[in-house]
Amino acid sequence: MPKDSYYWWGIYYFFKNDKKNLIKCIDNYISGNVGIEINESEFVVYFLVVYKNAYCGFWKKLSELFKKYNVPNGEKLSNLFEDFYYNCKNYDEKENLLVNYVQDNPETILAKEFLGELYCDEKIKRWYNAIPMLEQVAGKSVFYFYEDIYFDLAWCYGKVKNYVEEEKNYRKCLELNPNYQNYGLALNNLGYLLYKQHRLDEAEKLILKCLDEELETYYAPNNLVRIYLAKGQVEKAKKFIATKKFKVSKSLVDKVKKYSSKNNFIDEEISDDEGIAENKKFYRGETKIEQFTSEKILEDELVMRLESGKEIFGLNLKIYHGDFYGRQYPFFDGKNKRRLDILCEDDQGNFYIIELKKDSGYGDAYRQIKNYVDYFEKNRVKKGKKVFGILCLNSPTEKLLQDVRKDKRIRLFEYKISYDELI
Repeated sequence: MPKDSYYWWGIYYFFKNDKKNLIKCIDNYISGNVGIEINESEFVVYFLVVYKNAYCGFWKKLSELFKKYNVPNGEKLSNLFEDFYYNCKNYDEKENLLVNYVQDNPETILAKEFLGELYCDEKIKRWYNAIPMLEQVAGKSVFYFYEDIYFDLAWCYGKVKNYVEEEKNYRKCLELNPNYQNYGLALNNLGYLLYKQHRLDEAEKLILKCLDEELETYYAPNNLVRIYLAKGQVEKAKKFIATKKFKVSKSLVDKVKKYSSKNNFIDEEISDDEGIAENKKFYRGETKIEQFTSEKILEDELVMRLESGKEIFGLNLKIYHGDFYGRQYPFFDGKNKRRLDILCEDDQGNFYIIELKKDSGYGDAYRQIKNYVDYFEKNRVKKGKKVFGILCLNSPTEKLLQDVRKDKRIRLFEYKISYDELI
C-alpha cells in the first residue's frame, strides 16, 4: 500500500479535476519512493485502475515523472497506455502497439491480457488469436478478474468449437468465486453447452440452479424448455411456461404447442449461440458509452450490489434499515413529502444519500441532492456523524461539475455501459 499521503491527495485532486495539484502530488509521491521499482500489478492497482479515464496527456506526464526519478518500468507502462488510450486511432493500431510491446517484453502479463481481450472484441472476433494470449495470463491477470479471463477463454473455445476446453474453462470460472458478478451467465452457458452435447440431466441441474436462485433469468428459461423438449418431457415444458414466472420466447412457446405429450425424444436443430450469454465486465479496453433507459435499471443494479455486500463508489456501504427501507426512502422535510433514491450508512454511522439520474438533461440535480444533505445534516444525523451525497448520472453538464467541485460533501460519478456485439 502507498505509505505517502501525497498518493491519496493525488486521487482527491483527480476527482476534483485539479490537474496541477494532481501532478504535483504524484511527483511528490514518486520522489518519496526513489529507488523502488514498480511491477505491473502495482502499476495497475496504484495508477491504471484509478486513473484509467484520466485526461489526454496524463499518462505522458506520468511517464515523464517516472523517467525523472529513474523508474523505467513505470515509464514504459505509462507510455504504453498513453498510446493505447489516446494515440491509437483504430483496432489495427492498438493491436500493433500491444503486439510490439509483448515482443519487446515477453514476460508481460498486462499487455497480453489487453491483447487477448482486444482479439475478443466485437469488431475483431479473432478467437484463435485470443486463446493463446488468454491462456498465458489465466490465473495471473493483473487488470481483468481471473473469472473474466476464464469466462472469455470458454467463450473463445466455444466459438472455435473446442467444447472440451470450453467446458473446462467455464468450470474454472465457476469454481473460483461463487460471488462472481457473472456467475449466473457462466452457469447458464455451461448448462447450454451440456445441452448441446445431449448431457441433458447435467444441463437441467445447472439451468434449474440458475432459475431457483435467480442467477440468470433471460437465457435460462428458454434453455430449460429446450432441455425438457430434448428429453421428451413436453408436459413439463408446458407446465413451466404456464407458471409465467419467467419469460419464454414466443418461438419456443409456439414450438411446445405443436408437440403432443407422447413424444419420447425431440431432436431439435441446435444453434450454437442462441442460448448462450455474453460476458459483462467492468473493465474493458474500449467501450461505447450509452445511457440506461431508466433510472430504475441503474437503481436495481446498485441495490443488488449493496445487498450482496459489494463495494460501490469505492465505499463499503449498507442500505439503511430503520423506519423505512433505504431504497426510495420517504421523508418529510418540514414542507413537502420527499423520496430519495437510496439512503445508506457506513460502519461509522455516517449517512450517504445516493441520487441517480439517467442523464443531466433535466432539473437541477445538484440543488436536489444539496437540499437532501442539508436537511439530513440539520434533522437526522447523530452528533459527531456526517452526511454525504453521491450523484450518479450520464454526461454531466459543465455547470453540474462546477457546482459539485464547490461542495466537499457531495461526490459526482458518471456511469458508463457498453454493448459488445458477438454475433
